[in-house]
Amino acid sequence: MRHYDTIIIGGGPAGNAAAYQLSNAGQQVLILEKTAFPRMKACAGMLTMKALHRLPYSIAPIIQYKSSDMTVGYYLKKSHEIKGKNPLVVTTIRSELDEFCLNKAIESGSEFEIISGLKSLSEANELVELETKCGQSFTAKFLIGADGAHSQVRQLSNCFSPAKAGVALEGIVPYEASSAKVRVQFDFGVAKNGYGWLIPKKDHFNVGLYARQPHKKSACKQALRDYAMHHLGTSDVKDIVGHPLATNGDYYQHKMKRIFLVGDAAGYAEPLLGEGIHNAIASGQTAAKAIIENLQTGKDASEIYHKESKELMADLVFCRQASRGFYKILPLSYQLLRRYPVGPVFINGYAGGLNALRSAQLLKKFKTSCDYSQPLSLSDV
Repeated sequence: MRHYDTIIIGGGPAGNAAAYQLSNAGQQVLILEKTAFPRMKACAGMLTMKALHRLPYSIAPIIQYKSSDMTVGYYLKKSHEIKGKNPLVVTTIRSELDEFCLNKAIESGSEFEIISGLKSLSEANELVELETKCGQSFTAKFLIGADGAHSQVRQLSNCFSPAKAGVALEGIVPYEASSAKVRVQFDFGVAKNGYGWLIPKKDHFNVGLYARQPHKKSACKQALRDYAMHHLGTSDVKDIVGHPLATNGDYYQHKMKRIFLVGDAAGYAEPLLGEGIHNAIASGQTAAKAIIENLQTGKDASEIYHKESKELMADLVFCRQASRGFYKILPLSYQLLRRYPVGPVFINGYAGGLNALRSAQLLKKFKTSCDYSQPLSLSDV
């Protein structure tokens, strides 16, 4: 039986963020994964500025595209181009991002091992004990579950109800197959209670659909092909994949003393836009901070994690409330997004690395500047 300070299940953004921080603090860390890297991962690979600000190192070598502008549309009927002075997003290939961050964790001292899956998991005698499906046994002072929306750690520890999920469907269209202008674009309403996206990379578009709840008519392969045909002039979308987005993290109640869920395993993708990389990184770092402080001071790591997660939780609650209202009155909310100061404040907030809640708080300072002399109506769209 092998022993470590912390074992991390999952080598994505959440797991790697925790591993990097723990290893740099001198902890013995083991990352366990079911798949060798580079691995295919269904993800648009877009990072917001708040996600970049969270990373303790540069990912410049793997950035494919950087954008200060984006186009926002409503159901293929109307669109509005937003131009910014500062970058809003950067794009990567998700498999390259995961491998790059994993290598950073390994360089910092973390160990990495491939397993077939987990068989059992328990807390006992101030330790976490786990056994893999191929009979390997490990113990650790702490364990971090960073193994995605279908988390085995969540299932085996019984510390969290099954995650509610949105759904994303995506594929790629090579540049040579389309004469469309290279741009970042979001079209709200293309998917029911969601949106469609175009994300440029070096040699292709990533094209996708997001819906807050699974809906077979609006988040299906044919709908994705129709969306690509409208913008890119081709319905030949390659490598189509679908995946759930765990979005009920604001209901997560941390009950275990030595087992932490982070990222999609905890349901931390935000439900408004389905963006999950920032919250994955943030929650991984928060779990690492709680473990380090426990080892240094003896304070309860679970209480530290709960306390340090309050801002993330508050943003998730806000995003859930905002998503319900935004998609319910979508024609009006789209028009409002185009008007000063709503659009500029949110765009500048995101460019400055703010989350949705802090951007909304910033908007309150400008609310008296907004010209509502012409009331919104459905005829506006």
